[in-house]
Amino acid sequence: MIKKTLTILSISVLSALGTVAAIGFIIYLLLPMNTCMPKNDIFDYVTQNQQALEAGIVDFMQHYPNVRDGDFKDKLQIPPSKGIKKITFSDNTIHFDCGGSGMGSATKYTGFYYLLPDKNVNISISQGVANMSALGYDNIKFMPEGNGWRYQETDGDNTVYIENIAGNFYYYFEEY
Repeated sequence: MIKKTLTILSISVLSALGTVAAIGFIIYLLLPMNTCMPKNDIFDYVTQNQQALEAGIVDFMQHYPNVRDGDFKDKLQIPPSKGIKKITFSDNTIHFDCGGSGMGSATKYTGFYYLLPDKNVNISISQGVANMSALGYDNIKFMPEGNGWRYQETDGDNTVYIENIAGNFYYYFEEY
C-alpha cells in the first residue's frame, strides 16, 4: 500500500514538474532574446545627434559634477532612443548600454562610450596594439581589425570590439 501511494505521489510530482518546465520553456521562447541595438543604428544615432549628445553631457556635468552612481538615462537630456537601456558614469567615460542578448556563456552586449574630454585621457596605440584602459578595459591588448580594434581572449571565447564613431564616441560589442 505504501509503495503504491509513493508511486502515485511520484508520478503526480513529475507530472507537475513537467507542466512547470513546459510553461517555463514557453515563457523563455516568448521573451525577447535579442535586445541589442544594431551597430548601424548606434552609429546613425550618434552621428545624427552628436552635438545634442555632447550638449546634454556638458549640461549634466555642470549640474551634477560629482554624481557617478546609478542609472542616468532619465536625467541626461539627450535625444530619445529606444535602443539605449541604461546610462552610467565612470571616472573617464559615460557608458550608454544598448542592450544584450543570449544567456550564460553565449551573451552579447552592445553600446557606446563617450570619453570625457576634460579627463585628459585617450586611446593610445603602440606598435599596432591599442590600449583601451581609458574605456575601462585594463590589461588587455586590442589588435587592429576593420575600422576598429578587437580583443580575443587567448584561452576562451570572450571578445570585445571597439570602434570610433565620431569625436569622443566609441562603439563597443562584447561577447562572453
